[in-house]
Amino acid sequence: MNDFASDSDDASSVSDTASIGIIEIPGGIDFVLTAAFDQVIYDNMDLKNVKGVMKIKDKVLSLENLNMNTLEGALGINGTYSTVVDGKPAVDFRLDIRDVDVRQAFQTFNTMEMLAPIAGLASGKISTLLSIKTDLDGNMMPVFSSVNGDGRLMSQALTISNVNSFNKLAETLKIDKFRQWVIEKVNLSFEMVDGKVFVKPFTTALGNTKAEISGWNSFDQTLEYVMQLNIPRSEFGGAANNILNNLVSEANRKGANFSIGEMIPVAVLIGGTISDPTITTSLKTAAGNAVDQMKQQITETIQQKKEEVVAKAREEAGKLVEEANLQAQKILSDAQKRADEVVRLADESAAKIRSEADKQAEQLIAEGRKKGPIAEMAAKKAAEKVKSEAAEKADKLVMEAQKQSGNIMAKARLESDKVVNDARIKAEGNQGP
Repeated sequence: MNDFASDSDDASSVSDTASIGIIEIPGGIDFVLTAAFDQVIYDNMDLKNVKGVMKIKDKVLSLENLNMNTLEGALGINGTYSTVVDGKPAVDFRLDIRDVDVRQAFQTFNTMEMLAPIAGLASGKISTLLSIKTDLDGNMMPVFSSVNGDGRLMSQALTISNVNSFNKLAETLKIDKFRQWVIEKVNLSFEMVDGKVFVKPFTTALGNTKAEISGWNSFDQTLEYVMQLNIPRSEFGGAANNILNNLVSEANRKGANFSIGEMIPVAVLIGGTISDPTITTSLKTAAGNAVDQMKQQITETIQQKKEEVVAKAREEAGKLVEEANLQAQKILSDAQKRADEVVRLADESAAKIRSEADKQAEQLIAEGRKKGPIAEMAAKKAAEKVKSEAAEKADKLVMEAQKQSGNIMAKARLESDKVVNDARIKAEGNQGP
């Protein structure tokens, strides 16, 4: 999880993390560890009651039902860290975070800091179910433009204050209560596509003001949100009343024929960046088209990004399988060369054995001939035996070589099939549903 942990305040720790490089998971290992620790101190995290299963196989570290207590709550992790693709580590995690302190979580996880910067200005307990996939860079940090996933955020109550966009909204409407939001019973869904967090429409309230909020923010700090507020007429007093009158006049100039009731519908468009947001407000009837267009644009953007991610995943999956096929062919080709060499050397040795036996047989016969017919006959029998034993030895040598050659090719076929099958499984996993 170090790839999601924020930098330590200690200078040496920062240096060590920055220079760690890619942590390679070795191939050819099948390892399972069932862990149970009372306490684990990891970087700036104090983990207690750590239990779960860790597996290493084929360049993939798998975490199964890894549960722990931390950040005043609980954390469950399932997923993988993979170095199957050389030089391109990747994680695929499913996180179950329960009742953790939002401020501590923000200070602990870089991912939250980059993708949900507002969390640093919130207080309260949050729970989330989160699926996240991302590539990692050479320092084991997330490549935020590759972050994809989805999730749900829940909280009984969150207090959010000193947010630039809310402060500007308060200044624009001249209603100070918008500077601090106390949101109860939060239950919102979101999607992450290429480093953008798309928040699906959810309803909440600030006192007697009802709000529907949706939009997106990006790892580069840009944002685009729509807020549809229903504000009690009684809250427009003093300077706020002048703002309301201006909004009514503007709406009527556009042909809205708006009259003031007990609840004032106000549309708010938030753009710009986290540090320097822009605020545009108008009465909902006058801004309806703009709001609807923006919501439609957000929906279309999510769909477009999803399609791009799927297309990219399919392309990468195709490359992965293609590379695996090439690797498999090389495995078979190299194995065939080794197998052929084993047989060639055996054939050479067998031929040498037979040749030496022939020479020895001829020498025996020649020696026997010198001693007479009887000795010659005995020598011929001995010569036949020498040649027979040599032929048997040579044939055995060739057969053993052919068997060894077959074993080499059988092993290579298993290895090449595994390379291709693993690539296909990896490719199917990358493509998703």
